[in-house]
Order: sequence, then structure tokens, then C-alpha cells
Amino acid sequence: MRSVLGAGQGWSHHHPGDPRLATFTLTTGQLVACTFAVVLALGVLGGGAYVIGRHAAEVSSKADPRASRGDQVLLVDPAANSLSSSSSRSGKSLSSFKAPGFSSLSSSTATSLPAGPSTSLSPPAAPTAPPDGLYLQVAALPLRAAQSLQERLVQQHLPATIAPGPDPATFRVLVGPASGRDELETWSRDLRAAGFEPFPRRYPSGELSAPPWSSDSGSPSTSTGRE
Repeated sequence: MRSVLGAGQGWSHHHPGDPRLATFTLTTGQLVACTFAVVLALGVLGGGAYVIGRHAAEVSSKADPRASRGDQVLLVDPAANSLSSSSSRSGKSLSSFKAPGFSSLSSSTATSLPAGPSTSLSPPAAPTAPPDGLYLQVAALPLRAAQSLQERLVQQHLPATIAPGPDPATFRVLVGPASGRDELETWSRDLRAAGFEPFPRRYPSGELSAPPWSSDSGSPSTSTGRE
């Protein structure tokens, strides 16, 4: 029996008259092509199986979220529980505890406290007559206005004081008493420069009709009929 191989031929017949005895012979190129086709088919099948399996896993995880999170374990600290329970028990015991004699002490303290000073404002005391001496009367005003004028004159370094007036609602603003003629003249000059018209007044005898230096030249003038 002799087999005849030719370029591009894959069939050889030992017995041309008997087709059952035909032999199929592959060349090297055909064998490589068949192997590559088989490997490619296996790769396609494996990739398809991987995609299908991954898709099935995603669908199952969406259907059951607990499966993706896995099992969660809750940790409990027994020491913390015991500490909180003991602190709650101690808080209850402290709240229910009362020092002996505390209530009696607080009640006795509350009852034994003296009354505080009265916060009501008392009216200012009425001015009294000034010491005996020679004064310059600046004005006769109500009490509040007289006090304001007195403070103003004191700020100007004048010894101002307040004395009772001709009626209960009027008070005299005086500057003095003067120790002598020169001091009285100086006060009179300062008051006139400030816009006042002072006149001399002696206490307790009242207003002077003329100052003690009226006979001297250049002495300040006086007027009568003032309060």
C-alpha cells in the first residue's frame, strides 16, 4: 500500500474503489489553525462564563444588602455597664442623702437675718442759718437751683453756702463769711465778673443798708429791698 501526498492534497486512497479505507491527513498549517481555533473558542466561553457569574453576584447582592455588609458584631463593654450602673446608684444615694441639722440650720439662719437698711430716699435736710458774720448774697432760689449754684461757686473756689430764705420755698445762696474787707471785695469782684450782682448781708441781723466800707472811695455799691 502506498500513500501519495501532494501539495494542497489531504486525501490519499489505498484502495480507490473502497471509500471506507480513506485516510484524512493534516498538514502542519492546518494543525496550527485548528489548535488556535480551539483555544479561541475556550477563551470566549471562559469570558462569557465570568461575565455571567459576576452579573449574577451583583444581582444577588442588590437583592439582599445584608449579604454585602457581612455579619456585624456588636461589642459590649461589661466594665462600662458596671460603671454606669454604679454611678447611677451613687447619684441616687447622694440625692437622697441629707446632712443632719441642715434644714434646721437654714431655717434658723433665714429667720435670724436682720432687716437690711431702708432703700427709700429721704428728702434733703433743710439748710440752717449760717454762722454769724459778713456774707455776700448771690441769689435767692428754690432748693434744687440753690444747691446747683452753690456747687458751681464752690468749683470756682468761693466759700458758698445755703441759708433759709424769706419763705419756706426760697433759699439764699451766700458767699462767706469774710474775714475782712479785702476778702469781701475780692469775692464781690469775682462774682460780678461771673455775671452776678452780689450784695453784703450780715448774719444774724440781716441785710446791710450799706457795707462797712461805704464811706471809703472805690467800694462796691449796694442796693436795698432784696430778699
